[in-house]
Amino acid sequence: MRHFTINLNFDNSQPTLKELLKSRKRGFISYFLGCFITAIGSLITYIAASSGVEIFSMNSKQEIKQRILLVAFLFLLPSILHIMSRFLRIGYMRDILLDIRKLAFRKIMRFSPQMFAQESKNKYLSGLVNDINLFENEFFVSLLGIIYQGGRYILGLAVLFVTDWRFGLIGLISSIGLAIIGKFFRNKTIKLRLAISDQNVVFQNRIGNIFHGLEILKLNQVEEKFYIQASNDIDQLEKSKGHFRFFKNLQQETLWTIGNIILMLTFLYISFNIATEGKTVATSIIQFLMLNTSIFSIAMFMPHYNSFKSSTELYNKLVLLTEEQKVTIAQASTPTAKTEFRFQEKLEVRNLNFAYDTNKLLLHNVNFTIEPGKKYLLRGPSGSGKTTLINILSGVITNYQGEILFDNVKLSAIEPNSILASIAEMQQDVFLFEDTLLNNITLYQEDDNSKTSQAKITQVIKQAGLAQLVEKLPNGLETLLEENGKNLSGGERQRISIARTLYKNSQIILADEPTSGLDPETGELIEQTLLALPQTVITISHRDYPGTSENYDYILLLTDKQIKQYRGEQCLE
Repeated sequence: MRHFTINLNFDNSQPTLKELLKSRKRGFISYFLGCFITAIGSLITYIAASSGVEIFSMNSKQEIKQRILLVAFLFLLPSILHIMSRFLRIGYMRDILLDIRKLAFRKIMRFSPQMFAQESKNKYLSGLVNDINLFENEFFVSLLGIIYQGGRYILGLAVLFVTDWRFGLIGLISSIGLAIIGKFFRNKTIKLRLAISDQNVVFQNRIGNIFHGLEILKLNQVEEKFYIQASNDIDQLEKSKGHFRFFKNLQQETLWTIGNIILMLTFLYISFNIATEGKTVATSIIQFLMLNTSIFSIAMFMPHYNSFKSSTELYNKLVLLTEEQKVTIAQASTPTAKTEFRFQEKLEVRNLNFAYDTNKLLLHNVNFTIEPGKKYLLRGPSGSGKTTLINILSGVITNYQGEILFDNVKLSAIEPNSILASIAEMQQDVFLFEDTLLNNITLYQEDDNSKTSQAKITQVIKQAGLAQLVEKLPNGLETLLEENGKNLSGGERQRISIARTLYKNSQIILADEPTSGLDPETGELIEQTLLALPQTVITISHRDYPGTSENYDYILLLTDKQIKQYRGEQCLE
């Protein structure tokens, strides 16, 4: 067997489930043995039962005593084998599930910003939590069932052929027929399993939206309506699970019913043999039990096998990239464009057109110019496309028409990582990690030279206006921030966002409503900080701060799908 090695570092490997299972060769052998010895234990119980039948027909007390001890040992042995089985299986199960969690998370982390933005964040979270839990609950139960029932089938059939080839043939033909019938249930099993995954996404989206907007719901007293919607999603999720369980039981009961009919006919045949051929009761019992094992092992095997196949599809959804995603990531990692980002002369936007809906343009024939080091205030009605324009300039949105040129080089011809390193976005809602203030600013990208790094951090803190915050925090830069910076004010959180962009050494800062959630005084201080930075700044803002807003070099007014550019000294409209 080929030995696979799966690299769980941040690379391009795409192991199939089969390759992942084989990657831990020793663990797989241990797991297989753990499953198989339970099958042996099951058959030993049958042997003990048939051996016990002849005890009271023996004449010698010594023989009876020896037979009782043997039967007692045979009945006890399966329990010992079961304990051994648990120890042999548990480590492999833990390691494989850990690998899958890492691989599923790595798949998402490899997405470009554009790829990540195509789906809801709640969908990714549902995959990492609900789908992996669904896989965990079903997969190893199915794998255990396949090996266990397969082992019982092989051993039982072997005993039948050894004792009487006719019974072996009956078992073989019957099991093949049951396997063919069971195969018809496979596609439906896979479909129902994936339906649970899809319904989990719907429910996760609903709950995520409710939690994010819970304060708004409470203030507007509409929580009951959203509770009813979430309850309906829960009902649909449980119905999906119920359909899967019903169908799984249906296939099992169908195979069991057919197996019972075969077994009933075989029982009559065995009774006939006892009467006509003079077979012993003990031999007949062991043959009946082995035939029972062969038939019902397959009746149990097929539902487990179909469930295993559905788990494989779930694994593929969690871990493997689609062909389209592979192409996109490959193009990003080995781009044809080699031009590094440069912005020393100007950024030109020429005849830019964009539409989310092909029948309705959001931006039409947009033209304007951005100069290095200048400050621009982008304004326009809500829904006019300001945030969309920012995302186009940063390279997050790429399906536009027209030209965007940095120093006469098209944005599409610039190396993507170079763009990410040179353009920083500030969002209205700043996200902070539950980590130290220092790590939230540097994002773990500190320079190797500690003196250089410290000097850079000191300068960034001063430029962002964070000096007072650092002084008042109990452990300064090493102070741990609470969940999303709950122990900080809105202004402090925005200043951390500014410090983050400055530490990145970005040439252009795109600020999307950075002051909208702040009080007027704090908002004006943040805007003054942005205006004092050496970088080129483009700020979206609906607010006017007299004495501050006039200091922008240019005003970009987005109206009627186009940009009108004014000088800062002209009156703000």
